[in-house]
Amino acid sequence: MAPQKAEQNSTPNFGMTRITCPLHYDSSSAPIPIQLDLVTPSVVLDPIPQTETIRESPLFRDVAAFIGRHFASLKIVKETNYFDKMVVNGVLGAQFVYYFASSYEKQVYFAMLHTWWWLLDDWIDICALKSPMGKMKIIDIIGKFIETGKENQEERIYDPLLRSVLKAYAECDAMADRIVPDYPKVKHRFTKELKLYLQSGAWALMDSNLVGSGYSFETFLHWRKVSGGADASNELLMLLENGNPPNYIVDHLMVKTLFNTSSTLFALRNDIVGVKRDLARNDTGGTVMYKILVEGKSAPVAVQEIVSLHEKLTRDYVQLRKAVLTMFKNYGEKDFNKLLNYIELLERYEYGATVFWFTTPRYQIDGKFELEHFK
Repeated sequence: MAPQKAEQNSTPNFGMTRITCPLHYDSSSAPIPIQLDLVTPSVVLDPIPQTETIRESPLFRDVAAFIGRHFASLKIVKETNYFDKMVVNGVLGAQFVYYFASSYEKQVYFAMLHTWWWLLDDWIDICALKSPMGKMKIIDIIGKFIETGKENQEERIYDPLLRSVLKAYAECDAMADRIVPDYPKVKHRFTKELKLYLQSGAWALMDSNLVGSGYSFETFLHWRKVSGGADASNELLMLLENGNPPNYIVDHLMVKTLFNTSSTLFALRNDIVGVKRDLARNDTGGTVMYKILVEGKSAPVAVQEIVSLHEKLTRDYVQLRKAVLTMFKNYGEKDFNKLLNYIELLERYEYGATVFWFTTPRYQIDGKFELEHFK
């Protein structure tokens, strides 16, 4: 089966997409009107995948089989249809975010890895990993395994869930080795960011100040940008689609700042869209919740402050985007086109992920939003 069809946009460079929505954060209060702008990629998602038919797709079948191989026999959670829900989320996420996949195998891999990733994040969060080693040690073991692909022979792992987590990642890693040319030589940017994501979880586990009043909002935002996961997901897309330009470009301060701004905007949008869910779960890991719990703001005020920050950073992103393209326009057509492709992939990810959040039941928006494309 071919990946999700994409539609070519006629104004690829600086078209914008505006998403408006009445944000219902609880059942007894008036909704908060929100407006979020983001750069429109040259290839946009069309049509929007439908949740109702997702289980009929080969992608769902393949990802469900992957999860079943590694976790179905383990008694982990009591929630009915837990694995089914997580596979639906992982497959929909891949169809929204990686709608432009250059092959079905790459989209399957992306969906498998992200479903594994979300399961791991969920299990650490709800204490399902109950090994006597403790969460910090478990995160360290997983991080080292991601880096080396091998278990430490001096540390025998008896916890069945942890062993399944490692074996599932090993299957993903082996698949990437088959579909990505020179994978062992080029995977380091992705694995580095995935390890940093795990370290952001370790920071939250060991330092209560992170979700208390011990750190400024600016430091919390730095952590949130990493814990949002966009850095690792973007590097994965670059890996799969050969998207990184030469090192002298991708490691330039201006380009790295563009990448980091994109990831920060990703985290802010996630926190805005997810506020109803976060309030219901008392999830302290988002910027809106920081404003509510630490700064004592009401939900409407907290949301509007983060929306305002999103507006400022979006203006910065657009301005920096122009500056980056101006900076490198005379560095050769081949390298400049690689830079254009790099930025395009960042913006496809941002666009697809944002539409996904507004659509999926996970964030309780119920699909009540409007999209407008403008110059």
